[in-house]
Amino acid sequence: MLIQLLTLKMKQTSYKVNAPSDRVSENILKHGRHIVGVPSRECNEPHLFYTIGNSKTSSVAVEFLCFWRNDAGAKVINSVAEVLSNQQEIYADLLINGITSIAGLLKNGQKIHLRLLSEKSERDAREYYAYKLDNPKYARHIAPHKLIQIILPDDNGELNLMLL
Repeated sequence: MLIQLLTLKMKQTSYKVNAPSDRVSENILKHGRHIVGVPSRECNEPHLFYTIGNSKTSSVAVEFLCFWRNDAGAKVINSVAEVLSNQQEIYADLLINGITSIAGLLKNGQKIHLRLLSEKSERDAREYYAYKLDNPKYARHIAPHKLIQIILPDDNGELNLMLL
């Protein structure tokens, strides 16, 4: 498996489930976020993942977006969210520089890059990819936030540069 999962404990939260059958609320309560997988046009495998609810439950008000070819993208989002929540100096660096890296999450030792999206890129991401972030149905799960793109290297160490 490409991803070395972290064994960090989830932060306790007072987030409440609004309805027993509300899967998004249940995932946010259990995991701290709900991850949406958007399939590519070429196949039914998700190639884009983004979060709903991380901005409400985390100590840093962010939602994540990650282009990747399989469900490892969702696993990386969970790992990065935990690191950012527990090591806020990484988030501070991201706010200052617009881009930063995290080492130690991938088995092969390669770094994961985080990119703070510009206002235009964030608008484009919401319009074309992460439309549920603006859907009133999900508004109760989302606090004001920054949108962070997670950029992963492929098996050869090349960056997956599907940039917004």
